[in-house]
Amino acid sequence: MTLRLRHLLAGVALILLVAAGLGFLLYSRASGGFTSAVTTVPPSFFHAVKFVCVPEVGPAAGAVVPGTYKTAINVHNPNPGPVDLAKKAVIARSEDLTRGPISTKKFLTLGSDRALEIDCADIKNVLFGGKTQAVGKGFVVIESPAELDVVAVYTQLTTVGSSEDKETVTAKQGAPTFEFDRFSASFATATVGFTGGQPDTVNLSGPTTVRVDLGKLSDTACGTTANNREEVPTELVQLSLTGSGPNIGPVTVTLRPPTKHPNKESVGCIEETTNSTPGVLDLPPFGTGTADSFFDVFFEVDVQNFGVKFHNHDAKHMTTTITNKPPAEGETYEGPDVIPLFTEDEQSSPWQVQQASHVPNPPPTSPTPSPTPVHEPTPITGIGGRWENLVTFPWE
Repeated sequence: MTLRLRHLLAGVALILLVAAGLGFLLYSRASGGFTSAVTTVPPSFFHAVKFVCVPEVGPAAGAVVPGTYKTAINVHNPNPGPVDLAKKAVIARSEDLTRGPISTKKFLTLGSDRALEIDCADIKNVLFGGKTQAVGKGFVVIESPAELDVVAVYTQLTTVGSSEDKETVTAKQGAPTFEFDRFSASFATATVGFTGGQPDTVNLSGPTTVRVDLGKLSDTACGTTANNREEVPTELVQLSLTGSGPNIGPVTVTLRPPTKHPNKESVGCIEETTNSTPGVLDLPPFGTGTADSFFDVFFEVDVQNFGVKFHNHDAKHMTTTITNKPPAEGETYEGPDVIPLFTEDEQSSPWQVQQASHVPNPPPTSPTPSPTPVHEPTPITGIGGRWENLVTFPWE
């Protein structure tokens, strides 16, 4: 066999090997005939920005010359679409002292070509809740799924003079600690009943948004007892559903703000059903497997025809098993518990939410809310105010 023929045959063999590999990959992804591949999760961008805020956040310490120091962190979104970001502050202390505290994490969405400023007042009042810290130095850490323009401006006034400096901060990439799952057209049904009356089934649809705190992964992240099944906390941060029932007419359901009684957020959890890979949430796109998911929902319902607003004191507990994060098409949260409803002045009412379901990612064939029926509602005796929070709100 000539050398040229050997090279030709080797080339053909290589082509066949590559084709076989591609065929295997396509088959495993498209038909499920083999083990499905795990999607690589895109990294987040982290900007760690030094701040000196003396005396606003805390006193001077160490090598800082006594005086007044201020920091203004300017953040710009150069991306073509809105970007979710998280910000937190960390106090830096000398090595021989107790480590400084880490502030609460605040979330916001920055529109395309929009900008915001994080200054000393924001660090103290928003991130640290208005509390003065042991020292006024540390870092503000900004996390986002896309890179941002971040510039810090430092000014100081001391006994030796004044100055102003600025620094452009470069991002580092790392594993994301949070994600927002947005559903533009989630679907829900709820059975609403009242004492002495027939229950009414309300169909609702509208946007739902959930935050998933991926960085808190552990087997006790949701406050549960350790069971070697890792989990991550979740929070329902947006719910805006509209629809109607054949008897009560048009209804709007929204989240109950945690600033109003019972002063609770609508939190939940995703817990893997099997811990196949420690340190990984064993659920696509992070790993393989399924997970139990729930939400404890606090909601408000506005029933326009009755001019009444209701809310719940006890959480509406919604549960399901999911095969993906975010939930796959058609996966449905259910909540059979009967939840009594209260008026805006915290008076009990004869109304209650019974069976409820919520489909964050409904298939195209999901029913849409029925049109507003033409009828004259029967007045409800003894209930005043508006009905703006009653939804038998189902969800994650």
